[in-house]
Parts: sequence; C-alpha cells; structure tokens
Amino acid sequence: MQTGHKRLDRAEERIADEQSSLGAECDAFEEFRDAVSLARTTAGNGPESATETERLRAAYRETVMSSPDFEETYGESLAESLENEFSAPVANALSFEDQVTQRLKRDLLVGTNEAIERRERVREALDAERESIERVREALVDIDRALAETPVPTLRALSFEEFLETWETCEELACRCERLLEERQSAIEDIQAAIGGATSPHALNEYLYGELETTYPALEAIARTRRSIKRHRRRRERHDDDDPRETSHEDGARHSPSMADI
Repeated sequence: MQTGHKRLDRAEERIADEQSSLGAECDAFEEFRDAVSLARTTAGNGPESATETERLRAAYRETVMSSPDFEETYGESLAESLENEFSAPVANALSFEDQVTQRLKRDLLVGTNEAIERRERVREALDAERESIERVREALVDIDRALAETPVPTLRALSFEEFLETWETCEELACRCERLLEERQSAIEDIQAAIGGATSPHALNEYLYGELETTYPALEAIARTRRSIKRHRRRRERHDDDDPRETSHEDGARHSPSMADI
C-alpha cells in the first residue's frame, strides 16, 4: 500500500498548494478592493477624475495579476481577466472610459467581493477534501495493520475453526473497503455540490489532481487495499495445494454461506 499512500501524500500536497494560491488571490483582491474604495468618482468631466480608471487598471495589475500563480493558472490579459472576474460591461468601462462613475465603482466593489467569496468557497471545499483524504488514509492504515496481523487462511497451518475466523476477518476488511469507497464517493459529490457552478460532478477532482497519476487518488488507494485483501486470501491456494483437509471439507464449503467464496 505504500504506492497508494504516496499518492495520498501527493494529493494532500496539491490541496495545500491550491489553498496557498487561493489565499494569495484573496489577499490580492482585498488590496484591489481597497484601491477601488479610494477611487474618486464623478458624474461629469472633471480633470481630477480623468485618470482614475488608469489608476485602477494599474492597481489591478499590481494586485490580482501579480499574485504568485496568476500567470501559470490563468495566463489572461487585463481585459480577459476583468471580463472573467466581473462582466463585459465592467471590463469595457474600466478598459476604455476615463472616469469612474458611482455605478462602476459599485459594480467593481460588488464584483470584487464576489471574487473573494468564490475563492473562499473553494478554500472551504478544499478543507473538506483534505479532511476526507485524511479519513481515508487513517482507515486504510488501520485496515493494512489488521491485514498484516491476519494469518493466511490455509487449512494446512490453521484448524478449521481458525480458518473460518481468518476468512471472516478478511471478509470484514473487504466490507470496510466497500463502505469506505461509498463514503468517499459521497464526499466527492458533497464537496462538489458545495462549490457549485460545475457541469461535471467530479470537476474538483479533475481540477486538483489532473496532473497526478490518477484524478481519484483516494478511490484508487482504497481499491489497492481491496486487491491486497484478495491477494492475501488467494495465497491459501499455494499453501493448501493437495491438502487432504481441504478436500475433506469441500462439501461443507458448498453448503456454508460463510465459505461461499472460498
């Protein structure tokens, strides 16, 4: 399971990186909001207001567009970024008009607050994602430990009662994996729903883990543990080959539900 755990490590690293990046973006938008709050407005042509939009454009470049991961994450021009974060009318007004009207100032403040809130929602979702990954890790460590302490279910080394008990332990561990898979699937859906606005129910996974070996590191780690349990049970075939006690209980196995998959 070390490979699965390493993938969980990388998933948590991606979450931490993204939280840091979003935090820097929130800080940048807050600085831009301060600049907007200080902007002078006019309803007419005033000489003091003629360069206010230029000042705000410069402030946007120096704050939002200068955040550490802006170029790598967005790679947008000033006009593209303004339109995506606010709206086309706001972007056009800030890009081409000389004056900052009361309406433009209000729209910029509202849009800036919304940009911050969007990022805060994602940061909260990332907190939930990190907690979900940690729960998966803790559960898998516990299952791995229990499996390591479970003897190979072979009649050559165990009594029939011990054999059944060991087999049932493996079954319970496999069932724990199945429940963990269901819980993780539900967590993915709940976290995505909390963000909203995405067409894919797994958009967050694609966004976070698209550059990793798998976009579902937790699900794959669980599946790896499930396969480890199956391999542990199959090892009995090598140990019990031509074991007379295996043959002596063959009919009983056919009729015992607890041994249906032996």
